[in-house]
Amino acid sequence: MADALEICVDRWLRNSSKHSLPASAEIGTSLDLTNRSILFADFSEEDLANIMRMSRREDYREGDTILREGAGGSTMYLLVRGRVSIRKAAETQEVEVKQIGAGECFGEMAILSQMPRSASAIALRPTQVIAISGAVLRSTNPVLCMKLYRNIASLLADRVRQRDEQMMGLLQSEQARQKAKRFFAFW
Repeated sequence: MADALEICVDRWLRNSSKHSLPASAEIGTSLDLTNRSILFADFSEEDLANIMRMSRREDYREGDTILREGAGGSTMYLLVRGRVSIRKAAETQEVEVKQIGAGECFGEMAILSQMPRSASAIALRPTQVIAISGAVLRSTNPVLCMKLYRNIASLLADRVRQRDEQMMGLLQSEQARQKAKRFFAFW
C-alpha cells in the first residue's frame, strides 16, 4: 500500500511543471553518468533513458533541505547541478560529513530499505537533482531495479571497507599512543 501511495504521489509530482524532467538527451549531455557514478557504470544508454523516464527533476534554492535525517522515504537523488552538504546530528548540532557535486548520488540506502534517513542533505547553492523513487522503480522495471540494487550494495560494501581501514588506522594510532604513555609520563 505504501508503494502504491508513493507511486501516485510521484506521478502527481512528475506531472507538475516544477518537477518535470528534461529530455534524457539533455541530462546525458550535462552529466555522463556511466563514467561519473559507480551506481550507473554498467548501465546501457537504454537503461539510463528508462531511469530518466521513471524519475522527476527537483530544483532547490541555497539552504533548502532536500532530505532530513530521521525522515522516511524510498527516494534516492542524483545531483545534476549544484552542491549538497550531507550532515548528521551530533548531540545539539549538525556536523557536515561531506559535500557532494554533480554526478554523485545521495539517499541511495532508501532504495533498499524503508529505514529512516541516516543523514540530512542541504543545498549549498541552487541545486537540481533527479529523484529516483524506489517504489516506482520496483513496480515499473524490476530487472533495472535489481541492477541498481546490486550496484548500491557494491557501493555500500566499498564504504564499509573504507571505514574499516579508517578504524584500523585510528586503533593502531591509539595503541601507539598508549605505548608511548607508558614510556613518557608527560604524554
